[in-house]
Formats: sequence, C-alpha cells, structure tokens
Amino acid sequence: RLDALRNAHPLISDFVESNLGRKINDWDRMRGQLVSYVTKTNRLPSSAGTRNEKRLHRWLNFQRQKRLELPAGKLQVLKNSHRVLSQYIDTWMDPMLKWNEKARELNEFVVRHGHLPRFSHKDKLQASLAFWFKRQLLNIKRMSDSQLGHLRTAHLLIQSKLEEQLLKPTDVDRKLKSFYRLCKLLAAFVETNQRLPRSRGSEGMLYRSFRRHVLEHPWLEEEHMDTLRSIDPRVSKRIDLWSNPLKIWYDRYAELRHFLIQHKHIPRRQPQDVLESSLSNWFEQQLLQLDLLSTEQVTMLQTAHELVSYRIKRMLDPLEPWNKRFQSCKQFITTKGRLPRSESACDQERRLYRWLVTVQK
Repeated sequence: RLDALRNAHPLISDFVESNLGRKINDWDRMRGQLVSYVTKTNRLPSSAGTRNEKRLHRWLNFQRQKRLELPAGKLQVLKNSHRVLSQYIDTWMDPMLKWNEKARELNEFVVRHGHLPRFSHKDKLQASLAFWFKRQLLNIKRMSDSQLGHLRTAHLLIQSKLEEQLLKPTDVDRKLKSFYRLCKLLAAFVETNQRLPRSRGSEGMLYRSFRRHVLEHPWLEEEHMDTLRSIDPRVSKRIDLWSNPLKIWYDRYAELRHFLIQHKHIPRRQPQDVLESSLSNWFEQQLLQLDLLSTEQVTMLQTAHELVSYRIKRMLDPLEPWNKRFQSCKQFITTKGRLPRSESACDQERRLYRWLVTVQK
C-alpha cells in the first residue's frame, strides 16, 4: 500500500516520505528519553509516576502491543539500549520469564525476612511482591501445573498460603451453592402455591433470582438447566420462553391475528374482557416501538389485517391520512366545481366539509 501511494503522484510520494521521516524521528526521540530515564533511575517508567513518566510508560507499553509489527531492527535497538530494557523485552517473547523472575524474588524476600510481603507505602518492592502474590492466589485455579509446582517448592510460608487458598471455595462453588438453594426455594414455592413466583411483592426476590439464573449465568451447564426444569413443567415452560424471547412475540401475534379474523376490529381496552385488553396493550406497545422491531416483524403485523396495516402506515407516516383526505377534497372540488357543504345528503361530502373546517382552525 505504501508503494501504491508512492507511485500515485510525486506530491503524494513526497508527503508519505515526509510523514515516515517524522515518525522515525519521533520514535528515536522517545527511545532516547526512555533510555535516559532508565539509566537515571535503573527501573522502567511507572503508570503511577509523574506526567513525563506516565508518557514514557504508555509509549513503552504501545511498543509491546505492536511488537509483532515493529521492524526487527527497531526492536533490537530498543533491547540493546539498556540492561533493564533488554530483560523486559525478553519477557515479551516468553511471558513465563517474568513470572519465574517474580516467583524467585518472592521466595528470596520470604527467606530473607521470615514473613510474606505486606502492602507498604514505604517499601515499594515489598508492596509490588505483595500485590503480585495476591493476584496469583486469586487466579490460582487458572495456574498451570508447572506454576503450582514451582510455588509448592518455595518457602514453607508460601506453600501453606497456597494450600490454604486451594481449600477455599471458588466463585463457581459459591454460584453452584446459590443455584441449588434457588432450586430448593423454587420447588417449595411451586408446591405450596401451585404457580410460579411473580415479579412483585414478597415473592419478587425469588422471581428475580430465578430469571437471573436463566438469563445471566452462562456458566450453568445443561445438567444444571435439566435440574431446574425437573422442578415443575411450568418452570420448564418459563425457561423456554425466557431463553427464546421471540417465541413470546410470535405467540402474541398469533393471538392478535386470530382475534382480528374473528371480531373484524382492533382489540380495545375493556374491563370485562381481560384477553382483549391484554391484546390491546400489546398491540399499542408494538406501534410505539416499531423502530425496534425487525423488518420481518413489521411485515407480519402489516399482513395480519388491513386495519393493522392502516394503523402502522399512520405511525410510519403521520401525514399519510392528511394527504389522503387532501386528495379527496381536491378531487371533489375539481369534479363538482364547488366546496363541500355541511347540509349535503352525502356522508362523504359532509366528512370533507368537517375536515376543511378542522384545517381552518
């Protein structure tokens, strides 16, 4: 791509070369500042230091992220600049080098001081080792066998802390305990009330826990879901609905279409008919969120019935009814040569008259 830009036009070629030269100069300038800092402090720049130190830390971290894209010569120049940089760049190629070095420093510290490292504002090395060891303990389940074996052969204090952490329940253990507790509570509730818990009232907490375990716990395996389904057929049906939200939509759509075919009108809110009121609320909700529905869902609604299609057209184009009435009025005046009258015997003419009066207001 660079060659294509160079060959496009002399002006473009000059522009590319000037920018490449500036980038090379910037890289050399930052490398020089980094080497000067490391030579002076005998350590790498920190992300928690001064403004200049943070800038150098970000630059060095960026080189690490782009190490595979850097020319081999640049990487070698950076590595040969200082012993500290050379050791750090070696860890880019083999992350275990850094881990082994930290483990060795931890063991030497415990042997020398007779205690595990503590978080101390005065001793940065001790604080760094304490933070690293704590992070290893938190991620102990993800350690390789070689890493665990390395720490087990270290000082006795490190070994005992390691074994103590291994015996603690993990996050997965705690989640499984919470899951089986939910199964027990849900089974007792369904057996007592012969229904599922609702989202309101005192049973709301159980409802939310049930829903959260189904929708927000990807760590649950198929055997756990089978355990949950085995509580009651109603629980299994609810899991299917929550796992496939579109199934609820398609079921409601089928109910709406059946209602329209049977009654020939849009469902209305009627206190005496709970089903019709429920369908009316659902249909109004779909009209309000048309922009959130898929193209397939909008098309299905439009083909359900001509009344639904008309309502959707009005929502998508609010001026469509006005334009339609305007064309009717224009056609009437062109044909009759006069305005529509209120005392006319024709219903259509009286409607046009009322529309004109409304427009004038």
